[in-house]
Amino acid sequence: MINKQTWVLIRRQKGNLNDVVASDVHLLVPPQEGSGGGGVQINDTTPSLTETYSSQKSVDLLANKADLVSGFVPSYQLPAYVDDILEYANLAAFPATGEMGKIYVAISPKSRQYRWTGSVYIQITNGLIASTDDVPEGSNLYFTTARVLSALLTGVSFLTGTAITAADSILIAFGKIQKQITDILADLVEVKVSQITITTAVSITTNTLSSINSRSQNGKNVIIDNGVNAINLSVLLSSGNFAASYSRLGVGSVTITAGTGITDIVDVYNATKVCNGAVMSSFTLEIVGTKCYLKMNNA
Repeated sequence: MINKQTWVLIRRQKGNLNDVVASDVHLLVPPQEGSGGGGVQINDTTPSLTETYSSQKSVDLLANKADLVSGFVPSYQLPAYVDDILEYANLAAFPATGEMGKIYVAISPKSRQYRWTGSVYIQITNGLIASTDDVPEGSNLYFTTARVLSALLTGVSFLTGTAITAADSILIAFGKIQKQITDILADLVEVKVSQITITTAVSITTNTLSSINSRSQNGKNVIIDNGVNAINLSVLLSSGNFAASYSRLGVGSVTITAGTGITDIVDVYNATKVCNGAVMSSFTLEIVGTKCYLKMNNA
């Protein structure tokens, strides 16, 4: 009986183990479990335990075995799937021509991964993403300060100048701010302008704007150039806290009338509401409550 821990050579014919030669070597057969004494009887009576190999076939098998280099099987002798990930210091260190199906890792920067397309290396991801720096930018562009600063205000409107609220978008907020600034500047200009001219052949109201630059009458000296045309100037309550002085440049008369919201035209001086004196005859109007106080000077 051969000890269980050994491998046995079985000869084709029964005989002494010392008679075994290379041409007669059978397959090394491990001892069989449950064989009583823990070993295998050396004989040919059980064919299933034996398999014959020629010495040449043994040599061929040994030629196909993997080598060891410093205790390791070299990568070129490994199956392709074992060596599908290759690491290099950086992208510049990659082979000039890569291999399809392999993943190339550039340790610097940030161990980014690439694959060979057949002509170039392109960056890829494998689900283990440390930050967006590891993901190539696609059609959805990343947020950058430069892009925000260069963004166009397409669709902005400057029609509303109400207060900005938390519900407003950036475009709406910008539009409101610009409208508020524009209105403030307009008011400042109105304050600076002290005299305007209204050239007309038809009746006007206290809301009629100047012929040049569309200035309001409120707070100004208004020159009415009506030529030879007799016209009316209707005072409107909607003109607000209104006070203005007037000079008639034309020769046609100007009659002051009470318009919407005004209950009375109070002539303070001489009970006339018609400006028909010499050229540049003048009068003043001031709204207090729902009444308009008129001071006529037909000199």
